[in-house]
Amino acid sequence: EKAEVKHESAVIGLYDARGLEIPEFDASTHAVLPETLAETYEIGIQAEINNIAMYDKFLEQELDDDVRVVFQALRDGSINHLEAFQRASERPSGGRNGRR
Repeated sequence: EKAEVKHESAVIGLYDARGLEIPEFDASTHAVLPETLAETYEIGIQAEINNIAMYDKFLEQELDDDVRVVFQALRDGSINHLEAFQRASERPSGGRNGRR
């Protein structure tokens, strides 16, 4: 959760630096409530794979230096999150330290 707040702040900073209005977004219309912890990890894995692909595509383009730095950091964060979801999903109980 802390990482997502940090990522959001980085993007908001890009909008603010350019005097752009932040679009309205209602996350509740996109929320998925998985039934199991294993399903939660699978959703997280796919979301991070999608994020990495999106940022890689952005980074192929000509970008201002500050935008490039933020997008690289966000992509790298998604790589770390992907690895964490994958590790968690491989645990026998699917939970932290063997607990659910």
